[in-house]
Amino acid sequence: MDTTVIVDGEETALLQLSTVLPQGSLLSLILSLFHNALLLEAFNLLDLRLSALGFANDINPLTYSESTAVNCTVLDSATIVLRLGLYT
Repeated sequence: MDTTVIVDGEETALLQLSTVLPQGSLLSLILSLFHNALLLEAFNLLDLRLSALGFANDINPLTYSESTAVNCTVLDSATIVLRLGLYT
């Protein structure tokens, strides 16, 4: 599959992409559900008052406490876990 990318109105040269799953594949949907299930489970940390709401391909972490600073720290920690892939 070949494509181009447009950034700030400038189009790149033709790029060759190799894909394993075609866009719109049912397998892609199933794999994303497994991935989301792991994230939802990982972000359900009641001790930290952290939970996650998920719908389709969106995951929204939710935390609550009496302190905005604590909430920000918990969400920052959850973001680090997500970026590093430590949620297995």
